[in-house]
Amino acid sequence: MRIRRVGVGGPSPGGGGVAVASERDIRRMAARFALLAFGTYLAFLLVVLALSARSGIELYMANDSETYIAPARNILEHGSFSRETHAPYLWEPYRTPGYPLMILAFLAVTGKPTAVLAAGPLLAAFVAYTLVRFTWDLFRDRRASRLAGFAAAFFPNGLGLSVMVLTDFAHGCFFLFALWATYRAIRDRSPGYAVSAAVFWMSAQLIRPTLSVAFVLIIAMGIWLARDRWQIMTTAALTLASFAVPMYLSWQVLQSHGVFVPSLQGVRQTLAPWDWIVLATVGRTVPILRVICAIPYLIFLALALMGTRAAWRRVSWGTPAILWLVFLFWIGTGSFNFFAGARYRFPGDLTLIPLAALGVTGGGMGRRGSTRRPAL
Repeated sequence: MRIRRVGVGGPSPGGGGVAVASERDIRRMAARFALLAFGTYLAFLLVVLALSARSGIELYMANDSETYIAPARNILEHGSFSRETHAPYLWEPYRTPGYPLMILAFLAVTGKPTAVLAAGPLLAAFVAYTLVRFTWDLFRDRRASRLAGFAAAFFPNGLGLSVMVLTDFAHGCFFLFALWATYRAIRDRSPGYAVSAAVFWMSAQLIRPTLSVAFVLIIAMGIWLARDRWQIMTTAALTLASFAVPMYLSWQVLQSHGVFVPSLQGVRQTLAPWDWIVLATVGRTVPILRVICAIPYLIFLALALMGTRAAWRRVSWGTPAILWLVFLFWIGTGSFNFFAGARYRFPGDLTLIPLAALGVTGGGMGRRGSTRRPAL
């Protein structure tokens, strides 16, 4: 079958040529960056494990790590998702079972719960693949897609979180998969992507409560993309599916403890007056070293803003608006503290990578209408 080749990038302001690529080219590029990301994350993991063995300090453990390992052991030994050390092993009210189940899969095979860290390089490979494809789907820009794959392979926040026994990295990965699958399901009227999106949303919610952002994003994408009955029905079905896991988890806690736990619904207070006080005073309250370390991240945000301008001219206002909506939500869960909330903002960071990549390339910006807009 002959593959239709699509013009990308548009004529450069300086009169350069037009970049040409096909879907097969993009898939191959995505596969190459997936291998690069796998190698990078695996090497980083081996370095951390070597340092831990040499120093005698478990660098991959955090204060919360045991709260995920204990339920995994109880599922294996007693068949109950619980942190309790004795019967009746009531359902765990403050954690969701997704990450303990991941730990359980490696614990059952290796006998070591920390073996779950081996999932990091695999997830990183899929993230790089997804970001290359997602950036291409959004902007039809080969250079931006290449930069997005490179960023995924070396993103500092991702590397750091991937070697911790915490939910943050796995949740951010599944959140990105769900976002891309939702976009493709609605845009392409694809039943396969719709099923994948539902599975990824449920997986992300099993790893960490995500309801309040999930249904808002699905509805926002439907408003942005849906033009016919099938697309509207897909949006409605995915919105309903996003309630399944949170309702089930809340019902389990209600049965075991007789209380309703809103945190399992993913209902978070994302904005409060003191958040703005943090923003206004953070420059005076954090050590200067942390400010210096934050400079690369501030550059990343500046590039994302540049990419936003390019996206407005190249595609529509809806594309960057939805990506920034994701970012602002996850910044909000960390009380809008850019310096201390790296764990919480990781899903938002991933969704800004396509915009930052477009900010580097410029997106073929010229006068409005000078670039070809991809069809929805």
